[in-house]
Amino acid sequence: MLYTPLTKKALLISFNAHKNQTDKSGMPYVYHPFHLAEQMDSEYAVCVALLHDVAEDTDITLDDLRKEGFPNEVIEALSLMTHDDSVPYMEYIRGLRGNPLAVQVKLADLAHNSDLSRLDVVDDAAKERCEKYHRAMELLQSTPDAVQDRIRGSLIGGAAGDALGYPVEFISEKEIVNRYGSGGIQEYELSRHSHKALISDDTQMTLFSAAAVLTCLSRSNRRGIAGEPRMYANFAYQGWLITQEMSCEEARKHDKNDPVYLVSGVLMDQPELFARRAPGITCLSALRTRQQQLEEKQHVDSFVKDPINNSKGCGGVMRVAPVGMIDIGDMDMINREGAEFAAVTHSHSLGYMPAAVLAHIVHRCIYRKGQTLREIVEEARDTAARLYADDPHIGELVSLIDLAIALSENDAPDLDNIHKLGEGWVAEEALVIAIYCCLRYPDDFSKCLIVSVNHKGDSDSTGAIAGNILGAWLGYEALENKWKENLELADVIVETADMLYREMTAEDEA
Repeated sequence: MLYTPLTKKALLISFNAHKNQTDKSGMPYVYHPFHLAEQMDSEYAVCVALLHDVAEDTDITLDDLRKEGFPNEVIEALSLMTHDDSVPYMEYIRGLRGNPLAVQVKLADLAHNSDLSRLDVVDDAAKERCEKYHRAMELLQSTPDAVQDRIRGSLIGGAAGDALGYPVEFISEKEIVNRYGSGGIQEYELSRHSHKALISDDTQMTLFSAAAVLTCLSRSNRRGIAGEPRMYANFAYQGWLITQEMSCEEARKHDKNDPVYLVSGVLMDQPELFARRAPGITCLSALRTRQQQLEEKQHVDSFVKDPINNSKGCGGVMRVAPVGMIDIGDMDMINREGAEFAAVTHSHSLGYMPAAVLAHIVHRCIYRKGQTLREIVEEARDTAARLYADDPHIGELVSLIDLAIALSENDAPDLDNIHKLGEGWVAEEALVIAIYCCLRYPDDFSKCLIVSVNHKGDSDSTGAIAGNILGAWLGYEALENKWKENLELADVIVETADMLYREMTAEDEA
């Protein structure tokens, strides 16, 4: 422990305040703050560690500590760390994230409280507490600014990959070289009319996925209750369907109280979204079927369990990144909701299982816990393998992910490696091509994006997925300006990212 006049004063106050208290196993409670203090590397951190439970669990107040001469930095951290029982626990944890001193001590506090070997009996309640503490640690290890930057990075990154790949989506590799040179397309091709790089249906639908997530979060924050995210996905996608089948002026006459408009109305006010950019036939036909279900008052609890086709096209996976942005530590839930968003339109398990993997990867890239990108991919693969162990096609998906990982580490040309993974027209191939590119170039967003689109397959979708992943991994500020400038709807995309972040960090108003 670091000994100074100030830390010695904190040591004596802590000892006297806690000397008659015991922990859950009957040991003197004061051992706990002493243990934390021994891990701290600065005078103020030692003081906060020693005093972090004094105001919460004893008669000593923060004013008392201030009168003892503890500086404002220590008092502020202690104030944040003193939990008001009326505040939900995770909201309390979020409130610490802007104070590095509080975060440092709280992480040590949570780690010590998660040590089940301290207990004589490990019952279900202890396990539940431990799980809660682990979720809190994950939340604290992502600072607010970093989380916002990664959400922005994922949405803009996905749009950038989409816009770069859109002009070459339906042309051969020979044509790509003839048109753009031996390196293929390496920068945006701007529209002659708008002078912007045009997004395709991939980014359009991703924005509507974000609208579904936003509606879920907003209802939860303001009403204290909300359905599962999937419950808003179909309404959001019905909004996108409207943009493909009528004009913006016609859409503005839509009933403002209709659930479709309530979920996606903000986007339906964007004239640029009323553009058909090679929309997937499966998405269009499936959403018309889902529209009929809504008209007939058919309630669908699970789209995975309500198949309407046998499609495994990539139109499901390419739009689910916003699901991975939901700030919750339950990774099984993230996976299942990712799959459900895709299954609104794609009923084959290889159409929705890759979406579960993508949502998992994006989530871990944003709310990271010290893993490498490869470790995140492997964790996502293993989680999907467990959740869908009974699915006859899960082995195909796992094998393709393993192949993408292996190929990312060889010396072969990128195009040769991509050909071994497929063309990306189906979901599992689009996912693994993107994974390959991200693992091959984890620190080079531009190279990753360029490689991900310069092939004979579904270039905008593989580029979008790669951009979603690596944008989340590197963050918005790390992306070169050339990918942020002249990008259609870039301001709407960034604002959507910021709205997601604000809802994620909002306090429950119910």
